[in-house]
Amino acid sequence: MDLFSPVTDLRGVGPARAAALQRLGIFTLYDLLAYFPRDYEDRTNPVEIAQLQPGVPACFEALVVSQPVLRRIGKGRDVTNLTVADETGKLTLHYFNQPYIKTQLHYGERYYFYGALLERGMQMANPAFEEAGRPGTVTNRLLPVYPLTAGLSNRTLCACIRQAFSACSGHWRSAQAARKTAARTAPASRSRPPERPAAR
Repeated sequence: MDLFSPVTDLRGVGPARAAALQRLGIFTLYDLLAYFPRDYEDRTNPVEIAQLQPGVPACFEALVVSQPVLRRIGKGRDVTNLTVADETGKLTLHYFNQPYIKTQLHYGERYYFYGALLERGMQMANPAFEEAGRPGTVTNRLLPVYPLTAGLSNRTLCACIRQAFSACSGHWRSAQAARKTAARTAPASRSRPPERPAAR
């Protein structure tokens, strides 16, 4: 893949996701890399459970202290409930219509979470999470927040951009090296960035 490869070359980008990206003007990997965030969300500085405030998003580290339980709540809906804790308190998490959570959050393991307390009691709905001890992608970092469209979440867009960067980084370094070599061998010439290939 290179900068002008279509977004459908990325893993997980089928026709529907490609159509959503195109509504944002994103057709190629270059378009993805040139799509800038509208803001940044500060998910650094984890707090303790006792410091969480209703309606205020925050990052915190906690241990899963109950087995996740999947329960049907009617009309094709379900909820996965579990309890997490740290040294300062316990918190009940609810994940709606995400049955895969039952196999992703494991009893006795530690995770970073990001979300906001509900107004009533020590409860939180659908917080983002990832394993403690791993580099943060959705927690423990400054998270770019992008303009979105229907059918495309910020998490999905961030994942596409990371894929595009990984796929194009080698191509970009090779192009930079080639330009430096050309500049050394022909100092009088003025290098130009590569042009986009003509449409066939």
